[in-house]
Amino acid sequence: WRLPVLLLSVGWALAFSVFTASAAAINLAGASLSSKGFLDTVPLALVTFSSGFYNLLLPLEFLWLGRWRSYMLGALIGCVGCLLCVSAMTVGSMALLCAGAVLVGVGLAHGQNYRFGVLLCVTE
Repeated sequence: WRLPVLLLSVGWALAFSVFTASAAAINLAGASLSSKGFLDTVPLALVTFSSGFYNLLLPLEFLWLGRWRSYMLGALIGCVGCLLCVSAMTVGSMALLCAGAVLVGVGLAHGQNYRFGVLLCVTE
């Protein structure tokens, strides 16, 4: 049980470091792509909102796919979101940055749940 606990613990720590880093970086990215000042923080709001909303859907996903497959899917979705954000900065698209932010939030919702997966791994 030690390897799954280690992997989930490291994943949980990385998920929160991604959120902390994205809180600063995605606001700067939004500011550089936004033509209006009040839209600068929309990508971060989308990360936060999509993470919170998807946390409500995770129990259904766990029933359909199982916990391990759901965690893998969440990591994949988060990676695709990061690639979309990088692509958005390359082409200068605020819409693409917002789409990537939503997917990053979905990936973070999975990452926030790793701590509960650790509890299920430990049998003692």
